[in-house]
Amino acid sequence: AAGGVEVLIALARDGTEEQKKRAAGVLSNMIAAASATHEGVVEAGGVAVLYSLTQETGASDLCKLTAAIALVNLAGTRPDLAADDLA
Repeated sequence: AAGGVEVLIALARDGTEEQKKRAAGVLSNMIAAASATHEGVVEAGGVAVLYSLTQETGASDLCKLTAAIALVNLAGTRPDLAADDLA
């Protein structure tokens, strides 16, 4: 699954609008469903990518919301998540 997480994070960072939205949604579902996913998302730089997506000027509101939900799911299961991970 670790390779899958990296692919999804790459899509959320570099994909089309639709790919970014779908990748963020899949990451959100994976984070909510499997505790092992949390570490992989953080280690692969997913926190910064998802945060950037919430701020992306060209992203749709739905895309931004999907990324934000993924971050909320991650933060809800990772209370130790440092703000430094957003950089």
